[in-house]
Amino acid sequence: MSNTSQVLLLGIPFDNLTLKSSIEKIISMAGHIKKVGNAKLVTTVNVDFLTNALGWTWNQPSRHPELLDILRRSDMVTADGMPIVWLSKLIKHPLRSRVAGSDIVPALATAAAKSGHSLFLLGGQGYVAQKAAEKLQQQNPQLNIAGVYAPFVYSEGEKMLESEYYDEQIVDYINQCQPDILLIGFGNPKQELFFQRNQHRLKIGVAIGVGGTFEFITGRVARAPKWMQDSGLEWLFRISQDPGRLWKRYALGMLKLASISLPLILHNFITKLFSPREKQGSQSNAISIVDNTIHLPARLTNGTCDDWLEQESVHSIVQQNKKIVLDFHLVEEIDSSALAGLIRLLNYTQTKECTVHISNLVNLEVIRYLKVNHVWDIFSKTHLVPTVNTESKAIVMDRSESNFNITEASNNISIISLKGRLDANWINSMDDTDWLINLNDSHCILDLSQLQFVDSTGLRLFFKIKQQFSNTENKIVFAGTGKTIMQLFLVTKVDQLFHFCNDIAEAKNYLINS
Repeated sequence: MSNTSQVLLLGIPFDNLTLKSSIEKIISMAGHIKKVGNAKLVTTVNVDFLTNALGWTWNQPSRHPELLDILRRSDMVTADGMPIVWLSKLIKHPLRSRVAGSDIVPALATAAAKSGHSLFLLGGQGYVAQKAAEKLQQQNPQLNIAGVYAPFVYSEGEKMLESEYYDEQIVDYINQCQPDILLIGFGNPKQELFFQRNQHRLKIGVAIGVGGTFEFITGRVARAPKWMQDSGLEWLFRISQDPGRLWKRYALGMLKLASISLPLILHNFITKLFSPREKQGSQSNAISIVDNTIHLPARLTNGTCDDWLEQESVHSIVQQNKKIVLDFHLVEEIDSSALAGLIRLLNYTQTKECTVHISNLVNLEVIRYLKVNHVWDIFSKTHLVPTVNTESKAIVMDRSESNFNITEASNNISIISLKGRLDANWINSMDDTDWLINLNDSHCILDLSQLQFVDSTGLRLFFKIKQQFSNTENKIVFAGTGKTIMQLFLVTKVDQLFHFCNDIAEAKNYLINS
């Protein structure tokens, strides 16, 4: 957990950086040892990103659960859009500046030419990446361009499920070129999904999703004058360049941003208006740690969260325990920076295969704040497993790796029960796949009722299982698929490839009678 100032906006922790400090951080990440699976990710988030990741309201499932999860876990997130900076100012946690991908790449090329780090340009249409590389090298003669490649990758449909072989070829070529920094120009969410499902193979320092930046560099798409960029009017300039195509996209994006932001803005305004100043300064900011329990303070606010997150005792408790408890009993106030810190802590516990118990999260004001900030899905009981200990009012968040259990049922039916996170990290760490070999000897029910999360790599596993049944009379059925996981099937357009039942009983009945 690096000690960095962050602001959480609409469920996503943004790094509070300038362009200069962003470049310094990227160069620092590029310099770490390039281990397979250890690549860092930088995402540059604009309004289009938000509308792709989030639903229209806080009480709806995320539109794209995997994209939202990637953004929450990125090693660095910048605000690539003035509306995001304006929103941060409205909630009184201002980001220092807009840091767009189209500004990062030229500045990074200059810095990399001086530091000796090499770049690889991946994506773009036709020869635009090659021309962008040539332009960057003309501007920076010492710049090392390790390679350029413009393949087509898939992020939805059956082609996505079948494209693992092509992904491997792309990654093998990148690794052969040995770049320090990978610039991925597929656009969102394709570039982020490509990185996520291939991170375990990539041997690079850091990857950055740069969208259409290659086209800006080559001049294929004109950028607004500097004064329009600085004043946040670049979107207006872009619409003027292609009004027939872009006006509807920008209008819909801004409408959706207003819809998902308004509850947060109103909550922040009302809280500040009616919260007594003497109350704000009367509560303790100190935490206490007893055994494996972190007792959070009454006020988790700007400037206090990082202090306790970086304490050696917090690191120690995570590293020494397979289970820790975050006790919210005293918490009455929490702000955007502190919430970003909590998300960072939860991500950190997962890397240590640690299970987190959220205890005594009962304060209605705190719960309301989590909801309007679009992070209630992380804490809510619909996504976490409740304990039987109702007296302590604890909720268990199983952040450990996924696991499965296979049981034989009657009528020639096997049941595979999955729980936890079925993601790239778990699938790529699987040592034993023998359980897949004879899976089609009987009908199969995949019980997803305890599964918290699935990414596109997990979908590929489902597809492989389905393929094993294609030449047999036996069938495979999904049971207990939650809303968030079902949404991923829908947004990736693969839901029609599988059969879903509400529960195991319905699935058994379907298999027996079909």
